[in-house]
Amino acid sequence: MDREKRHNLLISGMGSASGGVFNNVRIDGMSKVNGDLSCVRFLCNGKADINGSVTADDSIEVNGLATIAGFLKAEHVVINGKGTVRGDIVGERAELSGMPNITGNCEVETLTIKGGIRIDGLVNAETIDVRLYGHSRIREMGGKTISVRRETNDLSRFLAFLFPPFASKLSADSIEGDDIYLEYTQAGVVRGNNVRIGPGCDIELVEYRNKYEQSPEAKVTRHQQV
Repeated sequence: MDREKRHNLLISGMGSASGGVFNNVRIDGMSKVNGDLSCVRFLCNGKADINGSVTADDSIEVNGLATIAGFLKAEHVVINGKGTVRGDIVGERAELSGMPNITGNCEVETLTIKGGIRIDGLVNAETIDVRLYGHSRIREMGGKTISVRRETNDLSRFLAFLFPPFASKLSADSIEGDDIYLEYTQAGVVRGNNVRIGPGCDIELVEYRNKYEQSPEAKVTRHQQV
């Protein structure tokens, strides 16, 4: 459908709507959408249940406690807060912050993560930048450039001191890339051309082609050049 013929969808407060094809979609408050949404731009604030997938030509932004039963597909995807996506995330750029939970895969060109995230599927991106605030779990990561660093502030240090499970760390089954730098990461296998293992890591196996560096504050059971 041509953009000129599309209508906007606005839900404010407590309301519900059916899926469909729209121009701009904005959802504020406690809302429910039954069906797939196709639009130019999608913005969701508050607590919303989307019983379907969301496809946008330009951008998707989800803030708060939204739950999406399907996938998200857009050029630019942003999730802030404690949103849940039960399908895949597909696009050019994705920014995930807070404590989002992704059941499917994440396939983008550039991925930025800030917070404590859970991704049950595969992350595949050219550039992956992870800033840890709390515990994160990503089953598998693959990319060209991968960086995982711990961000520290007064709140994160306080929570980690009182409750060790809140300590900022990443757990993964496997991590593969060209250039890899990891901090406070627990992983089964890390494979790359140039691999740097920073402080706080616990890695079972590292396989590298060109360069390998390891912090004295890291534990690596076995590393080998292949």
